[in-house]
Amino acid sequence: MKKNGTGPRYTLIALRNLLIVIASLFAVMLTINFLLRLQLAFTPEADNDRAVVMGYEKTPISKLLSTEENIVYAKQFFENPADFDRFMKDETPSVVKYPLIDDMKTTADYDENTVNIVVFGDSFVWGEGSLNRNELFWRQLEQMLREEGYNVRVYAVAQEGATGYEELRWLQSGVLDELRPELVIFGYVFNDAMRPGNGFGKMPERLVIPQLTWMEKLFPQFAQKIYAYVDAKTLYSKKYGDRYKDSYISVLDDDLAPYYAENFIEPLAAFSKENSLPAVVVTLPNSTNSLLLEELYKPLEGLFEGTGIGYYNSYPTFKKEYGGGKHKKNILVNPKNVHPGSAAHRFYAEYIRDLLKRDYADVLGQSAGTDLNSKKIIVNERMPGDIDLKTVSESADRSEYTFSYPDITAPHSLYAIPIEPYCLEWPVDTDYIKLSFETPVRLSEVTITGDNGQKIELYYTTVNEKLRYDDHSVSRWEASGGDASVWRSDRDDRLTSLCIHSDKPGKLTVTIAGKAVN
Repeated sequence: MKKNGTGPRYTLIALRNLLIVIASLFAVMLTINFLLRLQLAFTPEADNDRAVVMGYEKTPISKLLSTEENIVYAKQFFENPADFDRFMKDETPSVVKYPLIDDMKTTADYDENTVNIVVFGDSFVWGEGSLNRNELFWRQLEQMLREEGYNVRVYAVAQEGATGYEELRWLQSGVLDELRPELVIFGYVFNDAMRPGNGFGKMPERLVIPQLTWMEKLFPQFAQKIYAYVDAKTLYSKKYGDRYKDSYISVLDDDLAPYYAENFIEPLAAFSKENSLPAVVVTLPNSTNSLLLEELYKPLEGLFEGTGIGYYNSYPTFKKEYGGGKHKKNILVNPKNVHPGSAAHRFYAEYIRDLLKRDYADVLGQSAGTDLNSKKIIVNERMPGDIDLKTVSESADRSEYTFSYPDITAPHSLYAIPIEPYCLEWPVDTDYIKLSFETPVRLSEVTITGDNGQKIELYYTTVNEKLRYDDHSVSRWEASGGDASVWRSDRDDRLTSLCIHSDKPGKLTVTIAGKAVN
């Protein structure tokens, strides 16, 4: 019988098709990986001269602080040298003085009737990655409440990597007596229930899937997405869940939940009752679509039930109101940084304002019915921090400041003491410094003069009125006519900051004219 030869032919065709499919899959993965890399390449981490990069994975603190300048920097967080020595030995943070954020001036009129509120937290409250701390939720919370006539002042006590236990100690050891709060708020982040020192300087242990290790080598960005999905799906499984017990994520399992209740919830409840001090715990989600966050928050309601502490899980509202594409770019500081961005901070402020008005009206007191915010044009934040910003005059229609534009050619270090100045660059693609306003302002004129014949370029950021927050879009402001030192406008934008580029270092004077807007 004669063979028709179709067998080998079909085998070759099948093999060819299989190779085409494999090649196509590789091409798709390569394209996705390239697009993810491209996204990150054009969105660098926010420059922040207040940031401390502590490292990743399970690197010991002693190795992280391997250079003399890093050790000098770290010692600033410890009032007592013995605490620093214990920290280096046991890797357990121990700060004697509570970390009050007090380097930004506020110009509202406070008096003996002002209600003091203190917000406790970690880097989410401290403002990791933020280029304008006036947009942090506790600053916005005060401004929102005062705008509605409530005579309040909101303090923030926070430090990177802090756990709930440290925050409770700050309240007990000094905050109550010195700041005299009438209500305290704890921002709950996914590492707050972690045992003190457990995971400080660490990142989550990721599940390793041997079958996918080749993907991580060939397509690292794409592999990260796959691993993140698998992590969320398997985090609470009996087979893999124990891998996360000592990680940076607090899994409130049968071991940790009782510890958190005994060492934070119960002492806070007792302290709150003893001092007639209302205490509120609010979740601070950094994603509107996260299986991981939903699971992390689930046990909390049961733990706080019946304690007298006001527990609020903001995640369902956050997902409903801020999900979707409109706010996506501003949920995080940027794609490389998981800390909350301007959209998330706006949500936190609105959410907490509403719950305070609804459930703690007796603490807030009666509204005066008028806006109690300052009406002056005030620059109270700058980036980089060390530009020797000085106030010449401040009023509701005109303010003047001097500062030193840094020498960008000089060596600088994030860890140097004192921190040497360095400039922002993204997204202008040239060096610039940023002066931010306490409250947004409508400007009619800006004048900038120097002592060294500097040529100046001026940019600005504004409140996106549709979104209700600064989306960090930077716009160029052209100088007026032939005068290269004056910028005029009749626009109605509410400016949040001025971004100033100089072609050479030296002292500059900026005069800002306009009408303060709250």
